[in-house]
Amino acid sequence: MHIVAKTPKVRNMEGILPAETFNFGYPYNQNFRWDPTRKPSYPGPFKIFVRRVANGKTFSLSVVRHNTISEVKQKISKQEDLVPFRQTLFFTGMKLDNSSTLADYNIHGKSTLDLFVDPAGCFNLFVETISGKIFSVDVLRCYSIGRVKALIQRKEARYSFTQANASLWR
Repeated sequence: MHIVAKTPKVRNMEGILPAETFNFGYPYNQNFRWDPTRKPSYPGPFKIFVRRVANGKTFSLSVVRHNTISEVKQKISKQEDLVPFRQTLFFTGMKLDNSSTLADYNIHGKSTLDLFVDPAGCFNLFVETISGKIFSVDVLRCYSIGRVKALIQRKEARYSFTQANASLWR
């Protein structure tokens, strides 16, 4: 028996891609038959689906295999306006660790992640202004008083700005 091990330099000269660039996409189905004519998918952006378990809403994200779960949570945060520390992601029933990558869990194109949003620690604070307007502010228990005041001022400014614009258009 003769075993040949090719160095990365020789592989590069012969045009052989490194093994980690291939996505063989092994499914969890035991009845899967390997097709030797199937072309592997190369690294690049692909879409995954994220399903919110609470309401069943599904949306898509564009990701790459080397994205960490933490980066995926940041993308969800931008798209759905959910803070990352309240998000818990699952794939095939397994909780995903923030420091792991999508490739570590063999998450490929058209995979669906389950998103649980942790409501613990979040509550509505109802505020009544001097002018009599009542509105709510979402507050976490870990927020300082200064941060809560800033949220109230921002929300109050938004309401007064909306009122000013509404009175201009009358």
